[in-house]
Amino acid sequence: MKSTALNVCKWLMFTFNLIITICGAVLLAFGIWAYANGNSFRKLVSANLYLSNSMALMMAVGSILIIAGLFGCIGSLMESRCLLGTFFTLVLILFIIEVVSIILLFVYWPKAETLALDSIHHYDTNKKIPWDYLQKSMKCCGYTSYTDWGSEIPSSCCSHNQTCTVESKDLYVKGCRSSIRHYIFIIAIFGVGALLFELLAIIFTCVMYQSIGDYQPMA
Repeated sequence: MKSTALNVCKWLMFTFNLIITICGAVLLAFGIWAYANGNSFRKLVSANLYLSNSMALMMAVGSILIIAGLFGCIGSLMESRCLLGTFFTLVLILFIIEVVSIILLFVYWPKAETLALDSIHHYDTNKKIPWDYLQKSMKCCGYTSYTDWGSEIPSSCCSHNQTCTVESKDLYVKGCRSSIRHYIFIIAIFGVGALLFELLAIIFTCVMYQSIGDYQPMA
C-alpha cells in the first residue's frame, strides 16, 4: 500500500509544478511584451550584448519553465523517477541561470543607464528613431528628465506640437527612467516568484524521488 506521505508529496509536487508552468507562461508573455515594447530601449543600449539580449533570454527561460513544469506535473502523477529526474535537471540548470542573470542585471544596470544617457548626444545619427518611439510610447522626455536634452528638445517630447520647447504646455516633464524601472520591477517580481517555486519544487522532487524508490514493489 502506498504511503500517505507519498500521496501528499505527489500532489504538492503537482501543485508546485503547475504554478511553475503558469509562471513560465507569464514570464514568456512578459518577455514577448517587453521585447516588442522595449525595442527602442534595446537599441539605445545595443553596445552591451547582455543588456540587449536579456529580453530574448527571458523568453527562452519562460519557454523552458513551461516544458520543465509539464515534465514535473506528468512525472509526479505517474510517479516516474525518469521524468522527475529530467525535471530536476532542467529546473536546477534554469535556477542557476536565473540567479546568474539577476546578478548580471544588477552589475550591468548602471552601465545601461550610462549608455542611455550617452545616446542622447547621438540623437541625430542612429538614435533618433528609438528615442522618439520610447518617448512617444511612454509619454516621457529624456532619461532622467527633459533637462537631459538641454535647449534642443525633440518634438517627441511633446504630445502635439511639432516644435517642442521648455515652455510647451504639452511637454512630457517626467524622464523615461521611472517607466523603464517600473516595467523591469514587474518582470522581476514574476522572476523572483518563479525562483522561489523552483527552489521548493527542487526540494519536493528530491523527497518524492527518494520516496518512489522506497515504495517500489519488491520482485
